[in-house]
Amino acid sequence: MFVKPAAGMKIRDPDMKDFLPDEGRDVPDDHLYWVKRLSDKDVELAERPEPKEASPQTEVEVRDQDHAETSAVDDTSTHREGSA
Repeated sequence: MFVKPAAGMKIRDPDMKDFLPDEGRDVPDDHLYWVKRLSDKDVELAERPEPKEASPQTEVEVRDQDHAETSAVDDTSTHREGSA
């Protein structure tokens, strides 16, 4: 089931060890914790958001940003050419 916190509520997710996001999350239907939260009106059923399809251009841009950060050369190295 897909649930989101009721207005003004901060609900911990016992499996993910974080707070349930305001936009909601998919949780197990048969988990007693979530059944109880729903019964107590701490969370409410919500519709799953439509998955966003990333364009190939967006994926390439993100990939390039990741590589740009990790492939930087450290010019402050203490190793000098010719020394052992």
